[in-house]
Amino acid sequence: MILLKCFMVIFVGQFLDVTSVYNPMLTYNIRFNKLRFLPNVTGNYTIFQQKDKQYVSGYIQRPTTDEVNKYQLPVFHRCNPEGLNCEYFQSWTLTDLCTLLKDKNQIWSKWYGAFDPPILCPINQYTYVFRNSTGEVNIFLKWYPDVLNYQWKITQKLYSGDFYIGSYYNPMLTYVVRIVKITSYPNITWNYSVDTYKGKYYVNGNTSITTDKLIDKVVGVFERCAPEGINCEYFQSWTLTDICPKLLDKNQIWSSWYGRSFDPPVVCPINKIHYQIRNGTFDLDPIIKIYTDATNYYWKLTQKMYAGNTLVGSYKIETVFLGLSRIDDEGGVVSTDPSGLAYSPERSRL
Repeated sequence: MILLKCFMVIFVGQFLDVTSVYNPMLTYNIRFNKLRFLPNVTGNYTIFQQKDKQYVSGYIQRPTTDEVNKYQLPVFHRCNPEGLNCEYFQSWTLTDLCTLLKDKNQIWSKWYGAFDPPILCPINQYTYVFRNSTGEVNIFLKWYPDVLNYQWKITQKLYSGDFYIGSYYNPMLTYVVRIVKITSYPNITWNYSVDTYKGKYYVNGNTSITTDKLIDKVVGVFERCAPEGINCEYFQSWTLTDICPKLLDKNQIWSSWYGRSFDPPVVCPINKIHYQIRNGTFDLDPIIKIYTDATNYYWKLTQKMYAGNTLVGSYKIETVFLGLSRIDDEGGVVSTDPSGLAYSPERSRL
């Protein structure tokens, strides 16, 4: 029997040592490994095997009883047989949920058919229990005949109208954010170190903004690079003018950086000159919610600060996402990605 190596509904799957093309004379099964819940969705599960087949049982909870009326199901990432070099494959946005959930011949039918209460419209239950959930291999093969030759990651996102409720997702690895380098430009100086603690990376030091003007606008320019930090290209830019309320928001990609690390806190009016940074880092989950492929790239973010239309100063942060197979009980990295970046904490002075 050959096991289909598949990330089914954000599960990590595994093949046997041999990757095979489809053979109708063989029986194929999906083999599960684990499930990860992203913010706003919680749950627990177990994976068990019965007569050479694997099943998943457990529960999942949504953060709200708002009716789910749009379900982006799913975002597919295709990986090589070892689960590496993943790439975006395709995504579906499903809005006619009521009709599709009744269809017994979809790739999700067997999975959601195991949920209790049944997932039927209106989708407004808070907690669902699932028993003996699995997937149907033949339906996967009809969708994509080469499905057996890859590992898969699938992210499922729940929406109520245009309001994002949450998602569940399964990376094969645990990711941590490493800040590689900070470069300062006129009127802003940095003196910092990048330190490690239990496999995670933190920035400590101080920064100064030499100006007597009040900062009221920030422009962030994102550059997306190959994992080695080369072949960079412009990705997108954000212009934030209502920065006072945004600095108070706890769920933005900058919240952990400015909200928990700077002393004094970065709040309006932004008129302080000197700041201490203690254990500065970025939370991964808000980044993944914005761009699910973020972990596949090296990033350069330039933050330009303005007083009206006058540029006060800017600095650039370079980051990379490190995939760790496991972090041991002492906080040591057991296995990292091939780049080896996780082994070399950097200390920099500008």
